[in-house]
Amino acid sequence: PMDIIERWLDSSSPWTWIRSTMASSLPLLLPLIPSLFITYTRTLHRHAITILFSSLNEHLHLFATGFVSAPESAVSI
Repeated sequence: PMDIIERWLDSSSPWTWIRSTMASSLPLLLPLIPSLFITYTRTLHRHAITILFSSLNEHLHLFATGFVSAPESAVSI
């Protein structure tokens, strides 16, 4: 069954058109990839730092108030 599907995909005009379009648009997209990647990692990094600090603050607050003797994550590992 897979051979038939593959043969149909190869013979069908939309698929070949999509493939040729992708191949032709790839060189145009390549210069944009690094900037997109940098923007994505920057925002991700900022979010990660914010999350890390908020969780640390929570842990410190719990330590200070004496609710938690040790973080559960450290115990489970």
